[in-house]
Amino acid sequence: MKLANLINFSEADLEQDIEIMDGLSFHENLWKIQYAQSEHITINFKRIVGNGDLSDCRDLTILIKILTYYNFPKLVNLNLTSWSTTEGRFSHFVNTAKHFLLESGFTSRVMLSNITLEQCQNYIEKCKTLCESNVKGAVFKFDSAITFFDQWAELTERGLLPVGFRLEYDKHSILSKDKRSELYNFRESLIDSWSPLEAEVIKPVFDESVRYIREFAPTIISCSDLLNARDRNSGKEQTPVQVRKDGRTKELFKTLRNMSIPELSDGIKLFNFTPITQRVKSGGYACGWQDRTTIEIGEVRPAVIKLKRCCVFIIGLFTGLRRREIAALLAKPAHKRNDSMYLDIVRFKTASDSDEEGEADTIPVPDIVAEAIDVLIKLFADNRKELNSEYLLVTDIITRKRFEKVKISTISKDIQGLVEEVTGKSDASPHQLRKSIAWLLISRSESNVDLIRQLFGHKSYGMTLRYIMRNDLMVASVIELIEHNYTEELKDIFEAISNNKTSGELSDKIKKRMEVQQYKGQVLATDIETYVRESLQAGVPLFVSRVPIGGFCMKSGEEDTPPPCMAKTGSGMPKVEFCDYKRCKHLIYNEESVSNIQSQIRYYQQKLSYLDESSNESVVAHYENEILEHQELLKRLGSQKPVFDDAELTVGAV
Repeated sequence: MKLANLINFSEADLEQDIEIMDGLSFHENLWKIQYAQSEHITINFKRIVGNGDLSDCRDLTILIKILTYYNFPKLVNLNLTSWSTTEGRFSHFVNTAKHFLLESGFTSRVMLSNITLEQCQNYIEKCKTLCESNVKGAVFKFDSAITFFDQWAELTERGLLPVGFRLEYDKHSILSKDKRSELYNFRESLIDSWSPLEAEVIKPVFDESVRYIREFAPTIISCSDLLNARDRNSGKEQTPVQVRKDGRTKELFKTLRNMSIPELSDGIKLFNFTPITQRVKSGGYACGWQDRTTIEIGEVRPAVIKLKRCCVFIIGLFTGLRRREIAALLAKPAHKRNDSMYLDIVRFKTASDSDEEGEADTIPVPDIVAEAIDVLIKLFADNRKELNSEYLLVTDIITRKRFEKVKISTISKDIQGLVEEVTGKSDASPHQLRKSIAWLLISRSESNVDLIRQLFGHKSYGMTLRYIMRNDLMVASVIELIEHNYTEELKDIFEAISNNKTSGELSDKIKKRMEVQQYKGQVLATDIETYVRESLQAGVPLFVSRVPIGGFCMKSGEEDTPPPCMAKTGSGMPKVEFCDYKRCKHLIYNEESVSNIQSQIRYYQQKLSYLDESSNESVVAHYENEILEHQELLKRLGSQKPVFDDAELTVGAV
């Protein structure tokens, strides 16, 4: 499905049938857009109203359709390269249309054109207040409001909206520079940096990044170098301009015109270097009107920025580096050692460390990180030379300040911008990125196990874990995340073991390790770290979870003896809902477990007492067997040092 020619809706007859893409009419309320052979998005404008009846808000629907159309990739905003971004922007538009325009009665073009500046500003403040009150959905509503007013104001300023659909205020009137900065900081404060990026966010951004690094990087770098050479030779600033077919740029015009440009999706190329001929009035010796043929090159810089962002995302995802450590990377390729790629880094122990206090280190990295480093070295080679800089990341436009490396805040903006463009998620942070691989390691989802294996390109999950084990930064992220998410659980486990209030084979093993380490009874990071490191070294998924009977499941290394729940379900991870606590060797039992086991015995004894001689023998046998198995379990748990308290059994470590 290909786009028709760009429509200027300020000149269009909205009563006529308008084709926006091959076979797709503007007036349809369901736009199904197939942008690749097996990929499509569905934009349903009936979402604006709860019952799907748009008859009472026809003009409002037209406005949302126009805003959505102008957010198609490579149409008006050259920064937009993904249909996922279009889909995300549409959701923002619908949210504000539903909760602001529709609820306020702004449904006709007369009402839309009479919205006041105060009403726009008050709605944004209302969304901010909802965020402060932790109202569900408030953050998305807040993001939607700012996106909506910005887009509406920008398209009005460009003269692309019909009369009656225009916003009479520019975006800087709605939100001043200072106010926008205040709201940006407020939005940053809402991000839970301990909450990692979900797998459904990581996967598409990873795929997009790999595609840019491996498929589009050569073209982007080549075009950027050509334009940089032109700017240097002409002494002009690096700003989006046109390249003319005649004059000093004719050779550049010919090169760009003949360049093979890859496609982003069916019918949409990375760069549209199609010549445009216009009748223009010229001055000088050739006064009069003449045809001038040019190529637009404004798409190149957005592509350079996106390629850089893809590289930064990959580096942040796979290395565990903090923002400052990414900004401090030198322009040196990764090097090979023992069949693995390694990257030289500078590690800072605290945020207050000076540049001189950074500690040099070398970490293993996947091939895609080495490729990202190579791309960045080539992409900014000219600017690096101009700035006399040794850093990997430098600005793409050299200013009078001539910074030798990018600001730390730029790393944040790069990651946030890329994640939002690809997925629509606007609250990603670099700290979340550091935690994402760690979260995939300790999460309980089989799909996450498969994803992390795919990300690292290893045949087995165990290979990935053993690989990560060699990167202390990644191990530290895992430990930090486990400590944050499972602090209470791990504290309960370790302290209960130390105080002889647990039992089971796994409890016994951990207890012995504590004794060797002269464990003092207080949960230390080193104990958690040892557990994590041993699990990683064993090449098995990390797993910590409470189980229904009480106590904990800790999967840590016995690949040859999987828990019964895994054997039963065929799952690659423990399934606590199917926990066979009577037979599992991966459980740590505590006082709650023992109490519940005793309750189970009493339950089956009571059920048995209700039966008479005529009862079904198999039922009787089942109850008797359950009683015996639970009694045997208690016997095993308390066989050496049972402790009785108020006639109720508690258990010492075996």
